[in-house]
Amino acid sequence: MLALKIKTNTLFQGTSVRCSSTSSSSSSPNSSDSSSTSSSSESDEEHDPFGSDDSIKDPLYENTNSPNNSDTSEEENIHQPKKRKLINKTEIKQMGKRKKKNVLLWKKNQTKILRNTRKAYVSTQIKKNEDGTKIKMQREHPQKSIQSPCNEKCRLKCYIKILEEQRLHIFNEYYSLGDINKQREYISSNMTSINSKYKYSNTEQPRNPNNAFHFIISSTKVRVCKKFFMATLAINNRTIQTVLKKQKSCESGTVIETDKRGRHQNHKKISDEIKTQIRNHINSIPRIDSHYCRSRTTKEYIEGGKSLMDIHRDYVSLSKEKNQDFGNYQLYSKIFNEEYNIAFHLPKKDQCELCIKYQNATDEEMKKLEEKYNQHIQEKELSRLEKETDKQNMDGNIKVLVYDLQKVLPCPMGQANSFYYVSKLNVFNLTIFDIKETEGTCYVWHEGQCLRGADDIGT
Repeated sequence: MLALKIKTNTLFQGTSVRCSSTSSSSSSPNSSDSSSTSSSSESDEEHDPFGSDDSIKDPLYENTNSPNNSDTSEEENIHQPKKRKLINKTEIKQMGKRKKKNVLLWKKNQTKILRNTRKAYVSTQIKKNEDGTKIKMQREHPQKSIQSPCNEKCRLKCYIKILEEQRLHIFNEYYSLGDINKQREYISSNMTSINSKYKYSNTEQPRNPNNAFHFIISSTKVRVCKKFFMATLAINNRTIQTVLKKQKSCESGTVIETDKRGRHQNHKKISDEIKTQIRNHINSIPRIDSHYCRSRTTKEYIEGGKSLMDIHRDYVSLSKEKNQDFGNYQLYSKIFNEEYNIAFHLPKKDQCELCIKYQNATDEEMKKLEEKYNQHIQEKELSRLEKETDKQNMDGNIKVLVYDLQKVLPCPMGQANSFYYVSKLNVFNLTIFDIKETEGTCYVWHEGQCLRGADDIGT
């Protein structure tokens, strides 16, 4: 809120205007005024000659004022004026605003990580009852640990070749991979196919070749039995059979096939027609023009009278009236949040950027900003004191006026669908209030009459 102290005579001739720069809303986050002239806004105006409240960006604007240049450079600027750089919003790709998926946080992927790193986890099993109904059951899996090796009857004497400390090192190395494909590659690299000298088999169902297992100890292959191999890695025979099966699926036989769980093509797919209907319904919601920062952002705003769940209910009811298939709330929310940059509430930039930056800063950043912040607060108090002094001044020739351009008022407003999904008319309100006389004047107009640029308001 900007206050002006105006000294006048009876005919209002030769008026002298002194701005007291009482920016109550911009200097403190607890203030209730709706616009500001703080140091942050002043810095924005230096980069934006039109200010942040202009509806029309004049493409013919030419900046001939160059205070940092010499006289000769000023003369050159007259002949070659610096044009205002315009931002084409169509070049900015519109991105979603929130709820980006993170596959690492999915419950099933977290369970995979726990299982592949030998930690305890809980899995979900589906049990089928006698009557045909299915129920979900939770099964707890304990943490894996190294198992006891083979006994003295082992022909290879594995427990003598490899010590317990070496077994523990192999066990930790295997589960530190943390990926099922890498662990299967590890098992495959420590297996060797052996063709026995005498083989008793028939031609219709020939026996598979035997496999020898080994570990690498000090760059040397040490052969062990199958029981010792499985006990050291805390695996069962099914894991080994899976590796052998995947080896056969590859022509070379050295590289095993990757895990294909969840990669089938039988997933339930949603038709593109339903997605198109959802996008058309979102596009049918009328957008509300922002009061602030509309020249620096691609975010769109809609009336906050309804939630996303309410909008989805309207979409469902509209689809039922047309006898069309409709998507569920999860699909509607995904498209709304990922493909559109829409907010329900108008942005709030009344608070000073320096105050917010100081409040959210770390301890080190606070120390750097402390001097600047204290000076900023002191200037705020002085501005308010100056405003109060002008307010208490009994001189009849001095008027203290406070003016502000209200946020955009969409018209009509209402909770009914006939109001919510209709094109809105932007209504503007410029208020001038005399603090001393406690008299206010409102100038109300709509966008069909005039816009809200500096030139528009000035006329």
